[in-house]
Amino acid sequence: MKEKFRKRIDFIGNINLARLLICFEFSLMLAWLLYDRISPTIFNAIYSDGGILSKLGTLFLIALFFTCSMYVLVSLIARGWKIIRKNTQSHIEEENRSTTTPFFESSKTVIILIVVGLSILLSFLMFGENLNAQWWIIDDHEIIFYLGEDGELDIKEIPLRLMRDTEVGTFGMNPRFRPIYYFLRLLESALWGNRPGLFYLFRIAICAFLVFTLWYCTKDILGIFGSFIFAMAVMSFQYWADIFSRLGPSESYAVLGVSLFCLGFTRYWKNEGRKNALLTWFLIFVGVVIAVGSKENMVLVILFVVWMFVDAAIKKRLTHSQIIFSVLSLLFSIFIVGVILLGIINNQNRNIYATDVSISTIFTILKNELRTFPFSLIKYYSNTIVIMIISLSVVISGLAIRFGFQNRGKMIEKRAVRKIILECIAYLLVVYILFLSQRVFYTQRWPTEIRYDFPGRLGEVATLVILIYTCLQLFKKIGISQFDQVFFRAGYVALFAIVIFQNNYFSAARAYTQDNVRRTVQFAQQIEYIKHETLDFPEYPIIFESHDVMDHEPIFSVKIFLSAYGVRNPISIRMHGYSSQSMDIDPSVKGLAENMERVSKEGGINGFVALDALKDQAGNCYSIDFSAPSVTDCINLGQIW
Repeated sequence: MKEKFRKRIDFIGNINLARLLICFEFSLMLAWLLYDRISPTIFNAIYSDGGILSKLGTLFLIALFFTCSMYVLVSLIARGWKIIRKNTQSHIEEENRSTTTPFFESSKTVIILIVVGLSILLSFLMFGENLNAQWWIIDDHEIIFYLGEDGELDIKEIPLRLMRDTEVGTFGMNPRFRPIYYFLRLLESALWGNRPGLFYLFRIAICAFLVFTLWYCTKDILGIFGSFIFAMAVMSFQYWADIFSRLGPSESYAVLGVSLFCLGFTRYWKNEGRKNALLTWFLIFVGVVIAVGSKENMVLVILFVVWMFVDAAIKKRLTHSQIIFSVLSLLFSIFIVGVILLGIINNQNRNIYATDVSISTIFTILKNELRTFPFSLIKYYSNTIVIMIISLSVVISGLAIRFGFQNRGKMIEKRAVRKIILECIAYLLVVYILFLSQRVFYTQRWPTEIRYDFPGRLGEVATLVILIYTCLQLFKKIGISQFDQVFFRAGYVALFAIVIFQNNYFSAARAYTQDNVRRTVQFAQQIEYIKHETLDFPEYPIIFESHDVMDHEPIFSVKIFLSAYGVRNPISIRMHGYSSQSMDIDPSVKGLAENMERVSKEGGINGFVALDALKDQAGNCYSIDFSAPSVTDCINLGQIW
């Protein structure tokens, strides 16, 4: 009896714990992929629903079955790997001795060039059709306004136009302050002129740079091939289409800034920055300026600058370039935040969306989010990523308990294992702070599945990278075999490929791009049609027939386009079915309605003419419909919005 018990103990002791945990991790993912086809709402269900426990129980039972089968199979493959590796070891050593440093360096260059080429190819695959797009009624009228009738903007005019025609000139009076966004927008207007295809080409270049950055920042963790699959998985999410298939969003410039910052941060993190500290900190500084100066919710990057400064000071590695660029980055961020806060105070504690952002409101949001943690975070993650996080957490917890607190069998430093775990927790805390910052900035109206999800939704994939990195660090510390490390990496490459498959191979981005081309070409044709129809009767007034308060931007946009295209007819606004009195719930909507009423009654703004000042033309006028068709005595030129 004692002999049988001893044999069982020996069998358990011979089990490779790390391999078993890795098998359970992938089995959990495989079980979910099968079970989710039957019950796809495992994590989208209401959390008070008792059925969630039974669903999870079934999921884990299936995972346990797969774990046992996978462990046996992988162990057999590992034995074969060991035999093959032993037989070929001498040949490999001979090849390594013959490999020269210049060849290795050149191969690194070739790899980088290949990745750059693949990044460009992927970006064109997703957004290349935008090269055929035209101007759009939303946002693009600003560019047309800068260019004027001649379609050109002199670079020398940029400082004057920046102060006169943008929010930069309303220093401290506007709850939004994006000087770099408008500077780059004006610079693009001066460089590209009246050629929308070049604007889209620049955004395709930013997208390619983002893909390369994702690869560069993760290649040492996921491998050269795996990191590019990871980058493809990140780019398969649909909110990228709303950033790169439009010309107006400030997030496109913010992506450029964050990418530059991440390149510099990764160089510092890998100690590559010590070789060329000036380049590293220049990338970081330019990244901070572009990101924070383009969108105010990017200010969180300054925390990383402070961390790097403190880390370098502790390690006595501070350089003159780091001190200078860190101080400049901090001062610039403080300046941006200070101007925005001044604008919020001058607007009765309301932000650009006319939402209350007083201290009491912010504390209420934080309290609600912290009270419901972690569900307040997990419920916004995709199901696949949640399962990945859970499975990785199981691996880390198992290894930490076994080697961090039960230090038996091997001489492993407990402190080193615990340090890795604490670093992981610190990194995850930063991700949670990122999540909270976006929830506060958008007053809990986030995520949105559109451009506003950047950069907050990157926290999902950042969580995965942090947990994978932690697992690999633990593997190195406890001496996991090379086979198991390869098995672990290969498994996650496959899982990232599954994410791409689940997101339909960038189909959302391609569909959005195709729709953007269609709508912009149609809008350009409508403007040309209006110009042609009104050419013979420039004295006939054009009346914009508005049926919805959200016609505000399209109406002012069409007015700018018509002026730039040489239409000289007097233009006025007529409102149907709404007024500022019926818009007393949302202050931002009420303000738009009040502005529309003021322009309709008084004119004078952007060249509009007061409606009452127009004579009763009895058919000698034109009408353009917004949001709904109208019945008037004027010659109808169609519905443009």
